[in-house]
Amino acid sequence: LERVQESLSGIREIRAFVQEEGKIKEFTRVNQEYVKRNMSLAKIRALFFPLIMLIGGLGTALVVLFAGSKVILQEIDLGDTAHFFKKKIVEVITSI
Repeated sequence: LERVQESLSGIREIRAFVQEEGKIKEFTRVNQEYVKRNMSLAKIRALFFPLIMLIGGLGTALVVLFAGSKVILQEIDLGDTAHFFKKKIVEVITSI
């Protein structure tokens, strides 16, 4: 009788082990999918944010060149240019 009980408990342990292996495989599959998606997102971010910084820098450079040429030609004065930068650029950036 004792051997039968040991065999039955051994069968239960084997079943539990087989189920555990399945759960480990499922966890590994889900985890690999998560890593794959995270890497894809990291690649997109690595391209996107520098591009945004480049566009912002180019925009600022264009405004400075345009305003600088207007100041040199004395079409606007330096105070108007400084006021424009304070109102339109600095306050927008600091409000974020």
